[in-house]
Amino acid sequence: MGIETRKETYKFYLKDNIWKSPKLLRNKDEIINILSGGDSKPIHVTIDTIEVCNQRCIMCFYHGRKSNIMKDSTFNGKGVFPFNRLINLIDELKETGTECISFTGTGETLLYPDIYKIFQRILDNDMEYGITTNLSVDLSSDNIDVLSKASWIRCSLNSATNKHYNEINRPRNKDDDINKVLNNIKSLPNINISYAILNENVSDILNTTKLVKGLGANSIFFRPEMTFDIPIDGKNHNDEVISGLKEAKKMETSSFKVYETYDDANINQDLICYYSNHTAYIDAYGDVYPCCVTKYHKKYIYGNIMNQHFKEFWDSDKRRENYKKINMRFCPPCKHYIDNSMLELLYNDDKIFNRFI
Repeated sequence: MGIETRKETYKFYLKDNIWKSPKLLRNKDEIINILSGGDSKPIHVTIDTIEVCNQRCIMCFYHGRKSNIMKDSTFNGKGVFPFNRLINLIDELKETGTECISFTGTGETLLYPDIYKIFQRILDNDMEYGITTNLSVDLSSDNIDVLSKASWIRCSLNSATNKHYNEINRPRNKDDDINKVLNNIKSLPNINISYAILNENVSDILNTTKLVKGLGANSIFFRPEMTFDIPIDGKNHNDEVISGLKEAKKMETSSFKVYETYDDANINQDLICYYSNHTAYIDAYGDVYPCCVTKYHKKYIYGNIMNQHFKEFWDSDKRRENYKKINMRFCPPCKHYIDNSMLELLYNDDKIFNRFI
């Protein structure tokens, strides 16, 4: 099949839904590269800079009530990525073809020493960055200036009142309260709110939506409390949750979006992880994983870049072959199921073209 025909075929599979459309397939240059048989590049890399957190959110796998759920984990709550190595890594990622970097992690990214120098290095390299944060930190005007240049900021906010905030987020510093977070949300132009639906905050769904919309947030997305090995099923919400989500959805406008998301089971369990051939997750010790869902689980580690140039790692045969060994049958519930289904077609010419669509 000719490359032009194949490029047109891939467009057929794109979806409009922001949570269900294949994200990788929005990158036209990489699609052309795949169809041309070129080497993959790490378009998007996620880095965990620090394991320390200023909160103990009850739903957290690392610092909260689920902190003993992860077996055979490398996490110890103390890891901090060495600054000089991280600065060099940013340059190496640029050299290897990375276009954007996310900071999510097991701790609070904004607690990392000199994190704003890291953000600026990314910008200086003409790359994009986004962060997930609880925003319960003090921000100077210089900090706000750098954060305002992020492509996105995802703030975890799971309540509308200080009472529920303290019960759910459990700040380590008693002087930290919801007002600090709300003031920071109001100060930044690129905020998206992440809201975990828990027994403790069902009644706050609508009020939190109203609150963050009034503060200028771009969106809020709701998800059930996460699990590691069981699909997140939004179909099992009780009536109070369903009612709250319906009312919240009514507040949507062209400039403020309301989403609900959950993971489906890995339906095609024989599918391999093509997606991980275009991305990577790096933890605070330099260990590399296929994605954020598999992070800190020893069995998924397939390299370490702490003492190795990232391009050398990415070009290695071990890295090139790793995605073929990752089978959905043995993976946690995967939000990239659609990406992998579509990529399977692009990687395999004989499956992509069928006139009977």
